[in-house]
Amino acid sequence: MGKSGKPAKAEAKKKAAIRQKAAEMKSMSSETQSELRELKQMVQKAMNNPTTPAPKQRQDKSKQWKSKHDDRQFSAPARQQGRHGPQIRDATSFQTPIITEPYNPLEEKSMTLMQQLSLTSNANGSAPAAFNTLTSLADVDIKSFVASKTYTSKQRLLVNERPDQPGSEGFGFLGIQGGDEIWLASGQPFTAVLTGVQGSGKSYSSLVFLENILLNAPPISHGRSSGRPTLVLHFDRAKSTYCEAISLALETQFGAEVEIPRVTVLVSPDNFLERSQHHYKSIPNVNVEPLLFSFDDIDARDLNTLMGLEDGAHKPLYAGAVMTVLRRFQRTGQHPKWQDFLGLIEHIDLNFSQSQMLQQRIDMVSSIMRESTSNEQYSDYRTLDAVFDESDVIIVDLTDSLIDPSFAGTLFSIMMQHFISIPGPGKTIFLDEAHKYLTSAPLCEVMTTTIRQQRHLGTRMLVSTQSPETVPAEVLELANIVILHAFHSPAWARYICEHVNLNMTPQQLLNALELLPPGNGVFFESTGRMCGEIMQFRRRLTRDCGSSKVST
Repeated sequence: MGKSGKPAKAEAKKKAAIRQKAAEMKSMSSETQSELRELKQMVQKAMNNPTTPAPKQRQDKSKQWKSKHDDRQFSAPARQQGRHGPQIRDATSFQTPIITEPYNPLEEKSMTLMQQLSLTSNANGSAPAAFNTLTSLADVDIKSFVASKTYTSKQRLLVNERPDQPGSEGFGFLGIQGGDEIWLASGQPFTAVLTGVQGSGKSYSSLVFLENILLNAPPISHGRSSGRPTLVLHFDRAKSTYCEAISLALETQFGAEVEIPRVTVLVSPDNFLERSQHHYKSIPNVNVEPLLFSFDDIDARDLNTLMGLEDGAHKPLYAGAVMTVLRRFQRTGQHPKWQDFLGLIEHIDLNFSQSQMLQQRIDMVSSIMRESTSNEQYSDYRTLDAVFDESDVIIVDLTDSLIDPSFAGTLFSIMMQHFISIPGPGKTIFLDEAHKYLTSAPLCEVMTTTIRQQRHLGTRMLVSTQSPETVPAEVLELANIVILHAFHSPAWARYICEHVNLNMTPQQLLNALELLPPGNGVFFESTGRMCGEIMQFRRRLTRDCGSSKVST
């Protein structure tokens, strides 16, 4: 509305208010006087330019917002509907919209560059209805956080130990919380645990984390600073499934221009033809190869794990005899050849029952050995070291009806140890659908040890699981970030509250999660920057392949 349409009395009141403020400046500090002088200039400028609304006074000392595009009306990029709402067509073409109302930092909704990527934002740029109807403690926490003005900056950093700012190398945008842009210092070592039922968005959120680590797509993501690969662990008994992390190799449906990472999928040799020809064949930018270990790269610790010789109540009866063979080689300081090792195992004097159990274990180990006669047809495929050197993402997909969760976890533990041994920082490990294989004691031990040493090893670990009870308590207690998507189990809520300092009761946590929309999560960060607050994850830069299948 122009100046000519306003009553002269209203303008007189504004000028009188300015004069009154100027009179009060005499008794105020120089800092306050400077702020009020700036306010006077902005109000006067707004009165002289009726097309620009006068901003309200800021309640903090952060920088006043100014539109960079006052010469034209903001036009939203082309969108198409997706399972998380409208999708942005080009992730590199976002511009800050012009504001048609006075700017209030405590009432801002989906107006900044990063907020345009909010998963649940509406096509008209307004806040989603689902976010405004959240109930119970989580909603109260958001309101009290905004009202308390705990943070004056609109950009908040997580797991950050340096005074760097978002936008520099090693940072990525995660989402929106209470009007704030939440960024991840993706170059820092950290552990994040994400949990929730199917369809709640935990896999989607996990891949947003990986995008921030892997992709260099300014201004959203400034990743791949270290050049180290990412290891993804996936296991399922159903043949029709595949690892959703494969979507990191696919461009978005809305055409975001990002550099696609090099993806290699390692599958069970016994299931290689099935997985390579029927599940991953049609996916571009992906190499599918059999998972093969060279016996020369297997040390006594790995062999001890593979043979099931770990200490415990269920230690097999043949363990003593096999350990004797291993000690014989260790004493000579020589690493045996695979065929020599098999020959010594065959000469172990065991009864029929023990011999059968040992042979079953030998057959399982032989199935993943490069030197095994059953794997001669795969001798031309790359070694693990070559795969690590030539890939950005290594997905170990052990989907195989003949592999049980225990053996899958054993293989994952060895893969993780080999991956960690790669020189240099910046390595990332993602445990996808971890509830399906975290029953493996060797894997839990390696995972916990890695998290304890993450700062020295330079590792980042993501754990995505439906059931938080499958995650070792020590992992939850050591995690830098815990994100809770929707679930309804009182037992899960009790387990979380017992090991994560959320400052809420299990019932309060359930109340916060019951009405949580997909793509939103209750956030906990170990430094206290976020605790029990809801964050909306941004839209992905690569394609989302995890939508639910519904009947029509």
